[in-house]
Amino acid sequence: MIVGFASIPLGALVWWYGLTWVIDKVKEKFDVNGILIINKVIGSIVILFSLLVLVGTVFNLYHLPSYY
Repeated sequence: MIVGFASIPLGALVWWYGLTWVIDKVKEKFDVNGILIINKVIGSIVILFSLLVLVGTVFNLYHLPSYY
């Protein structure tokens, strides 16, 4: 059980360092306008998925299986 609990922060740490390493390697390839475009695209995707989840929650489209 200790290994299971320790793997959560360890996995997050490995993901964070890997992500920052990749960003450090490719950041020279983009100028300010390229970064702004990437930010707008990613922000639009996040907003779209957030709205989809909000609509699904408001209209109760998510059903959990009933075991009772």
